[in-house]
Amino acid sequence: LSTGPAPRIYPIPARDKLYVERPIPSKARYEIISADGAVLHQGALQGRLSALPVSHLPSGIYQLSIKTETNECRL
Repeated sequence: LSTGPAPRIYPIPARDKLYVERPIPSKARYEIISADGAVLHQGALQGRLSALPVSHLPSGIYQLSIKTETNECRL
């Protein structure tokens, strides 16, 4: 899905915020997706470092999708 450098995601596991550090800042959107495929949270990524709120999510395993105009990365 992705052809560019992968973003750095931390901390794992996250309690309050999940940080997304991208090597190339560009306009991007993100989605946090549950194990059953439901989109639980979405928003825009700004700059090289973004803090995503996750304290409202119950403990579990999630997928993070990051979409730019030209790429999609699922982590």
